[in-house]
Amino acid sequence: MSSAFRRNFLILWSDLLIALSAFWLARYFGDMPRWYWLVLSAVVWVVLGGVSRKLQFGAYKRIRYAFLGIFALDVLSGLFLCTLYRHCVPGYEYDYSIILATGIIIVLEWALYCAVRL
Repeated sequence: MSSAFRRNFLILWSDLLIALSAFWLARYFGDMPRWYWLVLSAVVWVVLGGVSRKLQFGAYKRIRYAFLGIFALDVLSGLFLCTLYRHCVPGYEYDYSIILATGIIIVLEWALYCAVRL
């Protein structure tokens, strides 16, 4: 195993833990679906981050590009999950809890980027 693979793997697992904790925290402040939808949402979040190469922190040239890239892709992921909840979760009403979870994830991913960068 190379160190780059280990680093990317650790970043993916950290992002999964960030997403899981953010969705669980937002569940207490708003109306979120059952736990299995939250776990699926966290997995979808990490897959979207991996596919969009948002989590390859070494590819960013400047810190502001990283912050803007993470922000933009997280907002798009949040909108995707909001529409997924509306169409797939029976009885789910629009709530601001998904926006709260997206905000928590954005701040924690910025902190993860700063920690990895140092």
